[in-house]
Amino acid sequence: MAVTAEVSFTDRFWRSVYELAAPEVKQVVKAIQQLSKDPTNDTLRLHPVQGDKTGRKYTCRANRDIRILLLKQGDLFLLDRAGHHDAMYELAARVDLVFNQGTGRIVVTDRARGCRRSVRPVLRRGSTTQEARPRGPRPVRPLG
Repeated sequence: MAVTAEVSFTDRFWRSVYELAAPEVKQVVKAIQQLSKDPTNDTLRLHPVQGDKTGRKYTCRANRDIRILLLKQGDLFLLDRAGHHDAMYELAARVDLVFNQGTGRIVVTDRARGCRRSVRPVLRRGSTTQEARPRGPRPVRPLG
């Protein structure tokens, strides 16, 4: 008996898919369909990312070279990006999944982008000094 899975997508997932060649896009779509029907199917080769201490990062196979990076939260598979094998494993090493229990939101952060995030100067009223404030995702603090 096949086990179904709940599948969702990050904002950047489909952008990453459409950067692939047309035949690869079809293979990714087919893999997503298979994942939602039966994530245990051998053709997907779904497995946790080696070295991930959280146990939430997974990859599955769309073809010999194309991988889908998934982040698992409970029974939900959150598809983050699709791309070539080496690039997906490099990405897996630097992304993190943060679950905000207060709002129920899942936030995916990319440490490389965080390191290179741009800053913009902010002027305070009555002050001539500028303070740099980071842009991008803010850390989520657990409630309670």
